[in-house]
Amino acid sequence: SCGFYATTRENMNDFYKSFVPYFKDFLECIKENDAPLDFYSWHIYTTSVKEVAAHAKFARDTLNSYGYTQTETFLNEWNYGDEGTSHVHKQTIVGAVFIASVMCRLHNEGNLDGAMYYCTNSGEAYNGLTNNLDNTYRKGMYSMMMFNSLYTKKNTVECECNINDVYALAASDGENASVMICNDTGNDLTLEVEITGKKGITAEFYLLSEEYNSDLVKTEIFRGDVAVPVINLPALSVMQIKIKSENN
Repeated sequence: SCGFYATTRENMNDFYKSFVPYFKDFLECIKENDAPLDFYSWHIYTTSVKEVAAHAKFARDTLNSYGYTQTETFLNEWNYGDEGTSHVHKQTIVGAVFIASVMCRLHNEGNLDGAMYYCTNSGEAYNGLTNNLDNTYRKGMYSMMMFNSLYTKKNTVECECNINDVYALAASDGENASVMICNDTGNDLTLEVEITGKKGITAEFYLLSEEYNSDLVKTEIFRGDVAVPVINLPALSVMQIKIKSENN
């Protein structure tokens, strides 16, 4: 499917409106014919992290309502998309924070089995990750690298954030941990981050922003049972906190 825009946007034309009944008619057809459905894939281009999450939930809930609770769902084409400046922003900190925020929220909510960023073709306007003409990274690549450092730790850790348009995700390998915090608010923020579960840690703070490319900006040592570092998040930025146990 090319998406479910009519579920979250008003005044869509008939072409976009048709995507939703097509999805449901397709499920009706395969159910009537007792056909297998291993996976269902769909697309979205938007500036809204919330809209990506809403479409992921719609796809999962709709599949479940037709009895396809084991069918995997894949967001197999997604990227930042707005009117007029979309391809410019894909390649800046705007697109990078969008990438990080989407991955954090989708992982936390668990309505997807996979998400495929589009794309990294050479010279492609959609490519927010690499400049293949001079072999350099664009801002979006650092978001991917931050997320990968969490993903390879294998275990998601409970992480709560109650600030609108701030997204966080944490992971641990049992000894060390890592946290991503994404500021998609458009405003500079000063936040307290409460870290529990380890007595005695070293925390390294890496910042992705207009100025920094996932650079180490400070290191702090905490001796107690609870660590509460204060971080400064510029508007449109991502911070990764790498947490190392004193026992290592």
